[in-house]
Amino acid sequence: SSPFGAVATVPLRLNGRVIGTLSVGSEHRPLGQRDLEMLERLGEQAVLAIDRARQMQALEHRTRELERQMNERIILEEQLHQAQKMEAVGQLTAGIAHNFNNLLQGIIGNVSLSLIDAPERLKPLLQDAESAGNRAAEMVRQLMVFSRQSIQPAYEPVDVAVLLHDTVDICRR
Repeated sequence: SSPFGAVATVPLRLNGRVIGTLSVGSEHRPLGQRDLEMLERLGEQAVLAIDRARQMQALEHRTRELERQMNERIILEEQLHQAQKMEAVGQLTAGIAHNFNNLLQGIIGNVSLSLIDAPERLKPLLQDAESAGNRAAEMVRQLMVFSRQSIQPAYEPVDVAVLLHDTVDICRR
């Protein structure tokens, strides 16, 4: 035996699908047509509230997902910016190292040529200068490795007569 004298149940429908039921009971009097209509309106309001709650949950979930994606994008943009800065530093380093290497090769070449005919008293000084130039050239090589620019010799045909003429001019100085 039920403690209620009358019980009424209405289905809760959302988009043609039953998502639950709403039931009421009365122990004092039978439920009339007006009670059933009120129960149906209450069921409609409950369906709207449930639907809104589900939509809010979906919206909150999507908002959290968008925030996560935005934070990830910010991190990726910062990493890209850092990589671009490092690339710029590498290019600058490579350019400076290349120019410095060109200067060093002239210096080392002239010192090496000077050692050939130098008086004995100057040879230790010239050898020290050549050694310092070679150490500097090694530092340039390390800078080029840092900047990911290896020093590749450029092989190209040369006019030997012009090369010898320039070498003789350097030796005469």
